[in-house]
Amino acid sequence: MIRNRVEESQLQQLDIAKYYKPASLVQLDMKQFLYQELIIKEKEFRVALTKTNWEDYKDKMVGIYCSVDVILPQWVFMLLTKHLAGVAEQVFVGDYDFLVRMGYLNQLQKVDFSTFQDAKVVIKGCSDVPQGEFVLAQLVDQLLPFVSSIMYGEPCSTVPIYKRKK
Repeated sequence: MIRNRVEESQLQQLDIAKYYKPASLVQLDMKQFLYQELIIKEKEFRVALTKTNWEDYKDKMVGIYCSVDVILPQWVFMLLTKHLAGVAEQVFVGDYDFLVRMGYLNQLQKVDFSTFQDAKVVIKGCSDVPQGEFVLAQLVDQLLPFVSSIMYGEPCSTVPIYKRKK
């Protein structure tokens, strides 16, 4: 009889890809609001904001950035956020990598990690998601207060990360 020792070990496997929701991440480029890609003209900017279809950002995590190298006054970000409030799920200022990190944090904040109390957890290796190192670090930080051990890799071949002292 063949025994499945992995199944008998009661390991709980986590895949970081489960926390990546690229469809909910949207970038808003300030370039579209610039005059000759150089400056913001306040009056024209305010008019452009009233003509923008904010429903395109409904229930999305929005990252405001500028694809051209200009100095923008801080109030432009405040005005954009005001228009996105109540439409977007969350608004951030930063590049796409920053937006991805914030998306992970947003997903991880929804997880009740106490369900892993005293569990042996294997964080699945080789996930093909951006910012993997960031989410792995955040995941370990969230799990540490609860789990008895954390391993990385596949259940048949893991790297030990943490084991609670008895």
